[in-house]
Amino acid sequence: MSLKISSAIEILKKHDLLVSSSVSDENLEVTNISYNSKADQTNGIFFCKGNKFKAEYLDQAIKNGAKIYVSEKEYSKDIDRLIVKDASKALALLSAKYYGNPENDLFIVAFTGTKGKTTTSYFLYDILKNAYPKQVGLFSTVDRIVGPDPKDEFKSDLTTPESLELFRDMRRCVDNGLKYLVMEVSSQAYKKNRVYGLKFDIGGFLNITPDHIGPNEHPTYEDYLNCKKQLMINSKINIINRQTNDYDTVYAAAKETSTDKDIYRFAQNEVGDTDFSIRNKESNLNDSVFTFTAESDKAEDLQEHSEYTYKLGLVGDFNELNAGAAIIAAKKIGVKNEVIADSLKSAFVPGRMEHINTQSHGTIFVDYAHNYASMNALLSFIKREYPSSK
Repeated sequence: MSLKISSAIEILKKHDLLVSSSVSDENLEVTNISYNSKADQTNGIFFCKGNKFKAEYLDQAIKNGAKIYVSEKEYSKDIDRLIVKDASKALALLSAKYYGNPENDLFIVAFTGTKGKTTTSYFLYDILKNAYPKQVGLFSTVDRIVGPDPKDEFKSDLTTPESLELFRDMRRCVDNGLKYLVMEVSSQAYKKNRVYGLKFDIGGFLNITPDHIGPNEHPTYEDYLNCKKQLMINSKINIINRQTNDYDTVYAAAKETSTDKDIYRFAQNEVGDTDFSIRNKESNLNDSVFTFTAESDKAEDLQEHSEYTYKLGLVGDFNELNAGAAIIAAKKIGVKNEVIADSLKSAFVPGRMEHINTQSHGTIFVDYAHNYASMNALLSFIKREYPSSK
């Protein structure tokens, strides 16, 4: 992997990010890229980023071999430098270029939402994995899977990785022969420019409720919503929960870059102005059965029959909505319905509505629910199933 400095300058100019350049040799081709001053910087480009960045970090990077740095202000005149308006945006664009723009060789489906991102991503990952064995990657809150072998699976540290790691792992996916990537995109990914410049083939908007509001995340709900809706603006095909809060805002965002034929809406029960409706037929503490009905002409065009029945191997009526988003994405990719149905039957998501039946302590549920919306959905379902329990 490498990056020619002349190409870096051209990219930064194209995106109106370059403030100034002090470069002795534009033909320099760096073979290292980093924002971690402790790492090996031999013949590398180093990024000064973050509110807590200190000049001594750059000094350490230079000692470790950095040839040029990118920053929002000038720290050192000892080596070449590119001064930019936004270092995090520059990192995203130049990381993509350094790794050979692997995103262009992947069909990328992304989901966002206050709750349900991980579950929906796993649903679609399982479907695609069965349809296209050894060709599907996954970037989730729980796992990152960049290849078909066990060595290519490891635990995630962020829902959406920093842009450098994001494009590095996309490159791993491509080099390992993968063709499809399913990923979660958090609001922080847009807030921190981790996915800046990245376009998605399909983007799914699951829901939004007031959460992640605070000094270390989003200052206001409006800021949170603005970051969430960016996925719609940056996706070719949009899948939207018709019952989400702020639906009009989300739909308007999708309309900015997509036409009606590329926007699919789904909802539970009787809701007007939707493309697919989901109706529960039966459910218990082991699985649920629901119908998936086409309610518009474009929905009927997408599936061979107007209605299908699916059995979901993960309990919770809220998971039927998550499955709905995954089903639409799979159908748009061209997966056969038999594969979708079989995959959903055996659906399993680590830490999501796992239940253990015990002899003396009843049924134990293990779930990652970590915010109000997720916990409320979980407890509401259990209360309906156990109306007499405490």
